[in-house]
Order: sequence, then structure tokens, then C-alpha cells
Amino acid sequence: MTSVSQDFSDLALKIANLLDSKYTGYLGDRFFTVLFDHQKDVASVTVTLATADQSFYYPIDGRIELNEFNLSAEEGLIILSDYIDSYLETYFQSGGEVFLPIDWADYEHNNIKIYLRGQIFNKKLENLADQILAAADKKTFDS
Repeated sequence: MTSVSQDFSDLALKIANLLDSKYTGYLGDRFFTVLFDHQKDVASVTVTLATADQSFYYPIDGRIELNEFNLSAEEGLIILSDYIDSYLETYFQSGGEVFLPIDWADYEHNNIKIYLRGQIFNKKLENLADQILAAADKKTFDS
């Protein structure tokens, strides 16, 4: 299942399929989703590795300033996707032990500055905790 912005849906689908194929031996029950966007002079991509129940949810966000490097939105998205692919290769080869910082950090790719961040979540557990807290709050207010 791939999430995409309308302008780049074909490109996002191709990249998601390539990532699924390239890393199939590492994925287990996980899969990739890809979301592309661009606003004015910034292109952004989110590549998410997740399980269907979201007990493993790893969004990797990237952004690039297009005007600074005289890039089209499509070129920026391809550069970001290429760098994220390089990171994923390292991530999988390390057994999932190499992580991106939680806050934006700058990296250089072919003399072009890009920004990345990532954080692994257990959204299934977070949603369960939210439900428990909401039920506890309701009991508190009903008493």
C-alpha cells in the first residue's frame, strides 16, 4: 500500500515497489509506503517501513531546498529517495541497529545538502495506551 501525492504518484509507486523488491529478504511482515510533496522551493519525502498493525512504524522524513541547488521538484525527490535508499541499505545490513536522528540533521549527497530525520514507533501500543487513558479519564469525570 503506497500513499502518494497526486503529482508524483507514478514515481512514488515505482520507488515503493523498488524498495519492496530490493529489501524483500529483510522485510518479514513489514512493507514500505511512500509520500512525496513539494511546497514552493522545498521537496519532501516520507518513506515509511511498517507492519500492517503498526506495531513497527518507522517514518523516514527527508527534505531538500530546490532553489539552492537549481533542482526541479522531481529531481529533488529522486535525490532524497536515493539517499534514503542508501540509508536503508546500511540499516538492514546492520540488523536494524543504525538509526537516523529524531530531529532534522543535514547530510550531503553528491554535493547537495539534504535533511533527514526518523524515529521508530509502536503505534499499536500507543493507540492502546491512548484508549486506556481515555477510558480512565471518562471514569474520573463520571465519578
